[in-house]
Amino acid sequence: MFKRHQIKNKVFNPECLVLIVGRDRETRLLMKTLLEVWSYRIIEARTVREAIFNSENHFPNIILMDADSSFGKILEDLSNLRRDEKFNTIPVIVISSYRKSTFRDMTNAGGANHFFTKPLNFTRLESSLKKFAVQENKARGVSL
Repeated sequence: MFKRHQIKNKVFNPECLVLIVGRDRETRLLMKTLLEVWSYRIIEARTVREAIFNSENHFPNIILMDADSSFGKILEDLSNLRRDEKFNTIPVIVISSYRKSTFRDMTNAGGANHFFTKPLNFTRLESSLKKFAVQENKARGVSL
């Protein structure tokens, strides 16, 4: 599956820690495997509440949310993230099977920085992660 999308196995930003949030274990495993191929460090959480609780030990640079629960729950999760002082500036990428533009618009208005629909375009996801990783490094004064 990965060969079809021509994923390049190169170290881009080993300092970047990505938090994968999602209820579905198989989806988290797929995202974790994919991001590890791209040399990102990974932490996982089933829920936003769990992610906030665990941030005491591991603080992410980017949040990747699998948003296939109810529409209201996703907006509530984004709101909870953005209300927490530690998370209000971290880039959030939402991945969902909801394809309506109104859902994307409301998710972005709720605090997401980027929105992808399934089936996922891995090349575009990699590009988006790189963009946010570069921004994070600039904010921390790290050059690549």
